[in-house]
Amino acid sequence: MVIKMNKRDYIYGMKVFNWIKGGVLAFIGTLISRWGIGFGRFTTNVYFGMPIYFLITCSGMLVALILKIEESSDARKTLKSKKLEISSAVLYVVAFITSIVHTVYYNLEVLNVFLLAIIGIVWFLSIFYGKKWNRKILLANVLISLSFSFGIIYGAAINGSTIPLSIFIFFGAIFLLQFSKDLINESKNKEKYERAGAISLASSLGVEKTQRISFVLDLIVILLIILPFIPNFVYILSLIFYMIPVTIIVILLGIAMLLTYKLKTEKTYYRTIKILLRFGMFFLYIGLILAYF
Repeated sequence: MVIKMNKRDYIYGMKVFNWIKGGVLAFIGTLISRWGIGFGRFTTNVYFGMPIYFLITCSGMLVALILKIEESSDARKTLKSKKLEISSAVLYVVAFITSIVHTVYYNLEVLNVFLLAIIGIVWFLSIFYGKKWNRKILLANVLISLSFSFGIIYGAAINGSTIPLSIFIFFGAIFLLQFSKDLINESKNKEKYERAGAISLASSLGVEKTQRISFVLDLIVILLIILPFIPNFVYILSLIFYMIPVTIIVILLGIAMLLTYKLKTEKTYYRTIKILLRFGMFFLYIGLILAYF
């Protein structure tokens, strides 16, 4: 028995909401690193950066969907994969060319273009080699997390070649939080993947070990988001505004970690944990915007 993907599965696999998250993170990255560039340059970078990275995220989500289609039993999956590959390539090329125009016209440093070039290479290698790999589900999850979370680094790179340490800290927190949620989802759908012959982390390591990894990732996320409270470690414009959402995040992730630690395969906590992690991501976005606005 193999996975059968219907129209609803394709729409869900595109993860449209992540496209928006990618654009918002590009804005946050530009916001955090805006010091010293002037308000006019900042607004211009936002106007260009958000739609550019929106397209990059769209492209990355399609690459992840291609890998998942390869695990399906759809007789037309090769044709559908080709169409998605073309769509992903077109979106990426439009974004990349727009980035070059933006950089040249406004005389920006080229780091942002260089980073998009690296992303393009990653997308290409993921399609070229990933379709032949027996861990397509794991690779797809990594690409999903990377596609939008990298937006915060790209947003900072638009402003200049010096990227603040805080950007990498928040990138790590967002990436790991999304990946943790995907591991919980893998644990929930372990039997589905096994029937399809797909090798996910949950099917290779087991559900309990996968949940422990999710537990550790949530703990790392908490440690990362409290690093800014260390005096003179990273710059935060308003620690008070940052502290309120962070407190909520710690509570949400703490509850999620407790449920994950106590979770057994026959329990029904999966949905609750995913909701807690989603709200944690939402408040992390809010906290970053409030802290640097």
